[in-house]
Amino acid sequence: MRNEVESLLASDESSGDFIENPALEVAAELLADDKSNSKIGQVIGQYKIVSLLGAGGMGEVWLADDAKLKRRIALKLLADVQNQDRLLRFEQEAFAVSALNHPNIITIFDIGESDGQQFIATEYIEGKTLRQLIQEGNLTISQGVDIGSQVCAALSTAHSAGIIHRDIKPENIMVRSDGIVKVLDFGLARFSETSDSNPEIKFITKPGMVMGTINYMSPEQARALPVDEKTDVFSLGIVLYEMLARELPFKGVNEVETLAAILEREPKPLSELLPENLRDLIFKSLSKNHLDRPKASEMLNELRLVKRDLDFNLEFRRQKTTDNLNEEKTIEMTAVTDQNALAGVTGGIIQTKKTSYRPLFSAF
Repeated sequence: MRNEVESLLASDESSGDFIENPALEVAAELLADDKSNSKIGQVIGQYKIVSLLGAGGMGEVWLADDAKLKRRIALKLLADVQNQDRLLRFEQEAFAVSALNHPNIITIFDIGESDGQQFIATEYIEGKTLRQLIQEGNLTISQGVDIGSQVCAALSTAHSAGIIHRDIKPENIMVRSDGIVKVLDFGLARFSETSDSNPEIKFITKPGMVMGTINYMSPEQARALPVDEKTDVFSLGIVLYEMLARELPFKGVNEVETLAAILEREPKPLSELLPENLRDLIFKSLSKNHLDRPKASEMLNELRLVKRDLDFNLEFRRQKTTDNLNEEKTIEMTAVTDQNALAGVTGGIIQTKKTSYRPLFSAF
């Protein structure tokens, strides 16, 4: 197994198309480089660049003003327009997303070229990546399930259109301040082999090429085998596990060990504090055999049931707490009334919650 994994990694590194660095890491490098600010104020088409949002192996993403429609947009610029593979992949992202219309999938406004610079203009999403939320460590079980449900809804729509994302990971999931989730970066997307959607579009994937991000790869991706919609389900299962356990289900000291874990090992059991049906669903989505995994639509239905039960239990506990507080308050008021009645007879001090006073009329 180790030899197989090392062979895959070596062949892919030599092709120059190996897994791209996480966007946040590359963005940090770019932000540290003064050259990254050189585009601020530059006009590309009808878009005036404002600031750098982030970057990945495919290019940079900038906040920009749309001069015609007077709105803020995100402008994705291709880093190397001379690389035909990158150019085709850049275009296929636009084709893939434009074929979809869903509130949990980023909206593409425009694709074009200006003075040799290829660009995609998309909606600007104000919020945080799921990676940031995981690192902050404040996600509740209910929030994690809700985020997973919305990603599932996006994937279900994409899969219905025959589109496989192939790179589901926390960096590609944005959560707005109002809780709405957006799935980003369809740069590795492709149509499934059974799809007849847009048959003229050519999606580039060389035989034996490992596509995706190692920690979130499915076994079939790790082996550079043909993939179907279930590969996205596996990746989402990893994301759900990470959100709820705050650690990855498959990890090693290096890339080889991580891929070996994905191919041969089972994740550690999740906490029994999590609902049993949620734990079962996550482990089913992480099945090595893609045929044993649920569809995204099936996963969505299950997550909605889990969320409903969580909300019901939360409301039940909240109501029980309120009832207990009301009961304690009733007991306290009864005790105070009894004390006041006694004070009225003896001329003692009447007790209230915040003050004490002597009766105006005393028997003594």
